[in-house]
Amino acid sequence: MKLLVLVFISLTLNAQVGVLKKVVDGDTLYFTNDKCRILYIDTPESYRNKKAKRDVKQCKNFTLDTMVKMGKQSTVHAQTLVKVGKSYKYDVTGKDKYNRSLCVVYTSKGIFNELMVKDGYAMPYEKYVPSELKSKYHKLSKEAKQFNRGLWKNYNIDCIGKK
Repeated sequence: MKLLVLVFISLTLNAQVGVLKKVVDGDTLYFTNDKCRILYIDTPESYRNKKAKRDVKQCKNFTLDTMVKMGKQSTVHAQTLVKVGKSYKYDVTGKDKYNRSLCVVYTSKGIFNELMVKDGYAMPYEKYVPSELKSKYHKLSKEAKQFNRGLWKNYNIDCIGKK
């Protein structure tokens, strides 16, 4: 419990507020001050690019066209959770290799990162989920799969986020 309180306090110290400028895809949002890579989750790519091709190799049961189709569905869902032109609070914990801020985003419906997994449009990015949050993200993913939410309706997306 103390660890979670410390994590919350450290995140709160890095809180930002920004106007959403663009939903790039299910795990990337652009705010006025930051290009945010959404922490702890991975979504299929919504464009044919190197990462989409790597994901297809990892997810042998998908074609590139299917992967991009799923990515576009994830992006559309993200657009239902956050709206361009609205202000959102988000916490920045660092930068990724592309110099994007690593973010946890708060919406009126809950934490964006968690909602994407809960709704079945993202998978926990296992390599980057801290140990104190692994069980929470695993549970959200398991329930999404169990109840055929989001992408789980038509696809087995277990291979996403395994890198």
